[in-house]
Amino acid sequence: MKKRLVIVIFSIFIALALGITFRAQIHENITKSPSSSLTLPQQMPVLSSEEIRITTNEVVPSPKIKNYLSGEAIIWQDHRDPVKAFIYTRDSANTERLVKISSSAKYNPSISGNKLLWSEFRNKQWDLFMYDLLTEQETQITNNDLPESEFTMDGNKIVWKERENTNFPYNIFMYDLSTNKKTQITNDIEHQTSPDISGDRIVWVDHKTFNNKDIKMWDPINGIQDVTTADYSQINPSINGDKIVWQDERDGPFDIYMYDISTGRETQITNDNSKQQINPDVFGETIIWQDSSYDIFMWSPLTGEQLITTNPSVQINPSISGNNIAWFDDRNEKLDIYMKKIVEQ
Repeated sequence: MKKRLVIVIFSIFIALALGITFRAQIHENITKSPSSSLTLPQQMPVLSSEEIRITTNEVVPSPKIKNYLSGEAIIWQDHRDPVKAFIYTRDSANTERLVKISSSAKYNPSISGNKLLWSEFRNKQWDLFMYDLLTEQETQITNNDLPESEFTMDGNKIVWKERENTNFPYNIFMYDLSTNKKTQITNDIEHQTSPDISGDRIVWVDHKTFNNKDIKMWDPINGIQDVTTADYSQINPSINGDKIVWQDERDGPFDIYMYDISTGRETQITNDNSKQQINPDVFGETIIWQDSSYDIFMWSPLTGEQLITTNPSVQINPSISGNNIAWFDDRNEKLDIYMKKIVEQ
């Protein structure tokens, strides 16, 4: 009996040793031999169960304003007097940081890296201003007397809609902080609105007619190009890298569509005839949006569609950057900002 037990234990030990050696050899082949045909499975994006409440004060819930994420930072405005821009970062012990740049109220703030952008009534007129958190330098971007409500930035590029006066249509403009140069992107007799930018590419909405709006794109090599030509309206575009997303009513209620610039392929992401799917945002391969029941959803090619929020309250205006998703939420009987992380496994 003892001999059998010894033989069994010895056999198990040998099997474990061989298994460890085999796994170590596989790891060595993977890490040391780039040309090896052995590949690891692609990581699956999965939502964390933890929701982080960012604010405890009422924030401005305008549907034309999103909470902008840049890495771990979120920027927003709230109703404190005067209206201020606030930043939340994970590196600041999960606390709010007041952006003390001037005493005037700041509206619709956005963020890209270390640069902040906002609209402000200063010197008896409305203009766009940019502030660099690293250099502590402020730059005035525009010089006109019309409020700027639709603008955003990516790196050194700022885009916005602007018109000469109230009798003229909106057109799209760009400002390059590296060259201090302002460029008019469109010169159209119909409104051009809702700009977004990623790298050198700009997307926006072309108001061809009241009930027929299309998505356009511009880059410095190809100029202005059509992204959509379908009937009815395609609006609220968002771009990140080669991916453009928007809400589209060509088949009835709004659905979410995606266009891949690298392949020239359009993909319908949602197909829901019972609810509106609106306010999309994209980062990499991941798309988020809200539906008309005030829930937030996420889609990726690996996981398909997933529900992000399950609270019965209102969740609106989602935004995504990196592995972070944020949205406005009224579960505490006032609008606060909540955040959730995407983990890969």
